[in-house]
Amino acid sequence: MYKLTNTAIIVRTTDGACFLPAPQNTDYAAYLQWLSEGNTVTPADPILEPTPVPTLVEQILASPKDLKALKQALGL
Repeated sequence: MYKLTNTAIIVRTTDGACFLPAPQNTDYAAYLQWLSEGNTVTPADPILEPTPVPTLVEQILASPKDLKALKQALGL
């Protein structure tokens, strides 16, 4: 019914409502009550590392050593 995020925001999955963990927040109070009843919150999605883009030099070095491949790597 609730999901954590990679920020302080908590999401109520039944309606998509988002709220912060603040004592005066009634949504947060309901979340704490829900947890105290033995429920388990869905963890945040993992943070994915970006896939590095090879540099032009890396592309050339990784390509076959012929003129056609070199021209293609250079975009010619």
